[in-house]
Amino acid sequence: MHELPDRPLFAHVAAHNAGSIRVLQKCGFQRDHAQEARTPKPEDEIEEFIFVLPE
Repeated sequence: MHELPDRPLFAHVAAHNAGSIRVLQKCGFQRDHAQEARTPKPEDEIEEFIFVLPE
């Protein structure tokens, strides 16, 4: 982590992407909150989780 010393570090991941969620958790990220996210089609939205890597 010497390249990215600033904290906290945030990550956005689609709520249905279990593999990416697991990787973030294994790297020490913690789920902070959920929100609606836009997709390439403006009429579609998906739920995304915001993860944070604390100091």
